[in-house]
Amino acid sequence: MVNKEEFNPIEEIKSFLRRNSNGRSGAIFFFIGKVKRKSKSGKLVDKLEIESYREKSDEKLKEICRRIKRKFNVEDSLIVHAEGIFNPGEDLVLVGVA
Repeated sequence: MVNKEEFNPIEEIKSFLRRNSNGRSGAIFFFIGKVKRKSKSGKLVDKLEIESYREKSDEKLKEICRRIKRKFNVEDSLIVHAEGIFNPGEDLVLVGVA
């Protein structure tokens, strides 16, 4: 987990690409999750506040990455989730797989 102010998906993507430029991966995939304007029930979203117990959430995200690598035999994986107060359209999470 990172603070909203520290979350820079473009820099994270650049770093992941550099880390995986060794030719072992045949493809690299990225997903950027954003805050939606409407909830599942159709209500307009004014803001979304995400907070976490950083130590536990970081460990859980690392464990998910380890399981992805084992289960799907991928070279590398990345999950960066931001916390803070977000407006609709703002980036919230980045997932990368190589």
